[in-house]
Amino acid sequence: LAQYQKETAALDYSYAKNQGLTTYEVLILASIIEKEATADNMAKVASVFYNRLAIDMPLQSDATTAFVVGRDPTPDDLKVNGPYNTYLNKGLPVGPICSPGIAALKAACSPETTNYFYFYFKEEGGTLKYFFSETYEDHMAAIAS
Repeated sequence: LAQYQKETAALDYSYAKNQGLTTYEVLILASIIEKEATADNMAKVASVFYNRLAIDMPLQSDATTAFVVGRDPTPDDLKVNGPYNTYLNKGLPVGPICSPGIAALKAACSPETTNYFYFYFKEEGGTLKYFFSETYEDHMAAIAS
């Protein structure tokens, strides 16, 4: 706990607090970002989650369900009610899903400013390629491509 406090002492929580999040909720959000993003797009992924929270849209993070089931979730897993199912429950889950690194915490404190509500990633040539979309239709097109 002392190391965590030392590492996070310089973080500026003002954006998150202006969005109604506590420092603990920033930790929860950062844990989701840690599991959903790569180092180079954490702030953009954070923007998607903030944009969803702002309109009371479910976060719809597979990572939160994977935390419970211990693997990539199936479509049926996403239908099981529980405090970490961010498909069925709006807002943040009840607690963090991992110990996020400082980069994820920074992203949760200072997300990019975007109009994105969706992202999708797939492996191409041994790396993850991310697609960000403003609309559900564009998101579905990215998945289909």
